[in-house]
Amino acid sequence: MPLIVIPYNLGYPKVLPEGLTHGLGEVKHFNDIPGGGGRMAALARAFGMRVLCTTAHPTPERARRLGTEFVPLETLLHDADFVSLHAALDGQTRSLIGAKELALMKPTAYLVNTARAEVVDTAALAQALREHRIAGASTDVWDHEPPAPDHPLLGLTNAVLAPHLGWNADTAKWRMKDRPQPSGS
Repeated sequence: MPLIVIPYNLGYPKVLPEGLTHGLGEVKHFNDIPGGGGRMAALARAFGMRVLCTTAHPTPERARRLGTEFVPLETLLHDADFVSLHAALDGQTRSLIGAKELALMKPTAYLVNTARAEVVDTAALAQALREHRIAGASTDVWDHEPPAPDHPLLGLTNAVLAPHLGWNADTAKWRMKDRPQPSGS
């Protein structure tokens, strides 16, 4: 049975699994936990997938509520058929997935990054894809938009690339309208 994985939100324990993936829709307060990973976990379970998760704050209660197994990142990368990233960008998550981590993945595995571009080392990912060390990758997040014509992921046949448009969905606009604005806005 395939696995789907939701790597972590190190500094934000409440953000991990409470909703679906950003790529499938904006999520709020799913399973009483904020963030995009929880909805992805629910969707994966609906398809009969085993769900693994890496987080800085695993608890048996959260694992039960979310229907996940909390495992170290290395185990997750080694065992997963699909790795879906849902992590805020901070000092611990910048380049979370690099050459070393990609080398742990199965050659039949897929990496999906809808978190932040900087969570994945783009050069390492492009090399892994060119050498078919993983089956494929998908992203809708970029260091700069639009990507430069010589971006290393452009033109790869095993990469699905899209602009980051999730924020432009009607539901996202309504949710953003209801959020408190940062001071100085």
